[in-house]
Order: sequence, then C-alpha cells, then structure tokens
Amino acid sequence: MRGTMVIIRPGDTDLPEVREFARPVTLEELQTAVGGHVEVVPMFNTLAYAATVLNCVAFCNEEGKLDHLPVNEGATMQWERALKRTGHSLRDDKTRIPKDWLVGNIAVLFGDREFMGSL
Repeated sequence: MRGTMVIIRPGDTDLPEVREFARPVTLEELQTAVGGHVEVVPMFNTLAYAATVLNCVAFCNEEGKLDHLPVNEGATMQWERALKRTGHSLRDDKTRIPKDWLVGNIAVLFGDREFMGSL
C-alpha cells in the first residue's frame, strides 16, 4: 500500500506539504490536516501532480466557511481544473463569477488501489 497526502494551505507561496503513507490515513490525521471535521470536496477527483494527472480524493474543513477560514485560492484553482477535466465549471455561465470556492487547508490524497480503497 502506497499513498500520498498533499496539504494545500491558503496563501502558500512554497510547495504544499507532502506526506507519504504505507498504510491507510486515519480520520485523526485528516482532521489535523484540515483543522476540523472533514468533508469530501465534490468532484475534486483529479490532480495534476509531478507532470501526471492522478485520481484523488480531496477533503476540506466541513465548517470552514462558517468559521470564516481564509479563501484557499490555490486549492480552488486545482478544484476548478479537476472540474474542467469532466466538462464542468465553478463559474457562472453568464457572469463567469465563481459559484463556489474552498477555504482553509485542503488535503488531497492519491495512491495505489489499496490506499484509495481505504479512504
């Protein structure tokens, strides 16, 4: 079993934090990464990483917007790219204004079949 967690923080100017796993990720580890209760980011299921597009699962803080966490522009852009790969968009068709955005830390996980099956 091999997997990776990439943590994208708001305002990151450096590379995101990367953690490697040879076991399933625990709920506690996910909660620590996002800073609270976890929620799956809908349709954030691919990520361009190391010049390859990988299947992934992304998690955010379930109460991040209620807690007024800062907007995570980097993760929102990655989410928008994932949506575009499936023919969807975060932006309103007429105004081109984003309909949604991500806040706080975002944990993106990818790995082999066994790792992904453990999520």
